[in-house]
Amino acid sequence: MDTNIYVNNNSDVSGDFITIHGERFYEIRNVDKMAPFLVSVVSNADHWLFASSSGGMTAGRVSPETSLFPYVSVDKIHENTSHTGGKTLLRVSNATQTRPWEPFNREHDGRFSVSRNLYKNVAGNKLCYEEVNRDLKLVFRCTWASSDRYG
Repeated sequence: MDTNIYVNNNSDVSGDFITIHGERFYEIRNVDKMAPFLVSVVSNADHWLFASSSGGMTAGRVSPETSLFPYVSVDKIHENTSHTGGKTLLRVSNATQTRPWEPFNREHDGRFSVSRNLYKNVAGNKLCYEEVNRDLKLVFRCTWASSDRYG
């Protein structure tokens, strides 16, 4: 994404079109303050991906029988955030301490001051989740997109 870090100290939900590396995206700031909603990621091939704004997803090629993540109803997609999609575990160290951080894990809410944002490009074929950790002064981003070569 972009090397410029947008530090959002405001907890209100807001949205706007932005440009990242010459590409237009719609950004939803503080998306975790909203009720979960379903987002599709389009493909010009036989790929399909449906994601929850909370991070759970189902994806595959051709049909539900060939899915990469379980093909389930939307309520299950919202609930399966910790079971489908990406998972990242970090140990962040400085001169005095090491702290574990698991971006996008709502079970860890309250451990750090964070804001969660969601970006979707105008073409609809890229979806980026972002967590800004103000305590650690770090940003973690995870982007989902399809490709003909890799699926």
